[in-house]
Amino acid sequence: MTITLILTLTLTLALALTLTLALTLTLTLTLTLTLALALALTLWLTLTLALLLTVTQRYMCAMDGYVCIDKGQLMCGQLGKKTLGAECKTGLFHVLIRDASAHEVDNRLYAA
Repeated sequence: MTITLILTLTLTLALALTLTLALTLTLTLTLTLTLALALALTLWLTLTLALLLTVTQRYMCAMDGYVCIDKGQLMCGQLGKKTLGAECKTGLFHVLIRDASAHEVDNRLYAA
């Protein structure tokens, strides 16, 4: 009876250790997958932000060094008298009309 009890306790302890080891491995795997998912999410966010900044920088100039008009909407830059061409031949509208027809300028600036 004592040998049976000792054998039963030993088997119970071995089973408990096996279950503990399995649980530890499962937790380790879960943490590893969680870390991999976190790294993948971080990489995705980094690439998304980099792409967003690249697209944004395409239209933005900190010094307003140029004017960008997209589908009739001013994306960046400042349009003042000098830029628009009030009484000067180097203004925006004068150059556009000179280099292309009024109809073509209208299509390019205001096309949907």
